[in-house]
Amino acid sequence: MGRVMMIIHVMPEGIEVNLDDVKREIYKKLEGKGDVKRADIKPFAFGLNMIELSVIVDDAAGANETVEEVLKGIPGVQGVETIDMSLI
Repeated sequence: MGRVMMIIHVMPEGIEVNLDDVKREIYKKLEGKGDVKRADIKPFAFGLNMIELSVIVDDAAGANETVEEVLKGIPGVQGVETIDMSLI
């Protein structure tokens, strides 16, 4: 079975959300579901920042949806968008 690199944007509910806390939760929640290679806080718009993730998952049916659902369940996360997926 192959592996897939996912690039994901994680959007907070607002500027008051502590993105360092969200990053810690991401690492905890994705343990065993995917390998987080990086989680960078980047500017998005009008003083709002987001987290850009690089996650490696198995190339199995539903693996990307599982990661997205886990991320959506983290407190303070408003939205999750997969920007790119590629086989590695």
